[in-house]
Amino acid sequence: MDKYVDLHMHSTCSDGTFTPEEVVRRAAELGLVAIGLTDHDSVEGVSTAQAVGREVGVDVVPGTELSAQFDEKDIHILAYFIDPEDPDLANCLTQFREARLRRAEEMVRKLNQMGIRVRMEQVLAKAEGAAIGRPH
Repeated sequence: MDKYVDLHMHSTCSDGTFTPEEVVRRAAELGLVAIGLTDHDSVEGVSTAQAVGREVGVDVVPGTELSAQFDEKDIHILAYFIDPEDPDLANCLTQFREARLRRAEEMVRKLNQMGIRVRMEQVLAKAEGAAIGRPH
């Protein structure tokens, strides 16, 4: 029997559509044996995903996705087998989320200058507390 994994999944803890629990349950329904939960700048959903994974037989690799720039190009770095409880990691992820917030504020400002009326409050409401990304 073939076994499949997907090591790059997002949940509502960043810009995904499903909660961490739903991500794991859907993975199980699709026959995946392991997934990596790699939300942008967040490890918020890892413990929940791992608990559900134990229930449904899906191994959940703890991870996150970090964004960087090199030569003016966006680079996405996937980090796996991290310790979601590490205080240094938590501090770094907080700084990254704050930078995302500043970027979103700048995008809203530029959209308003172009005549597209959107308020930062709308963006925050759409994100529902998750790490803000372009989809929001």
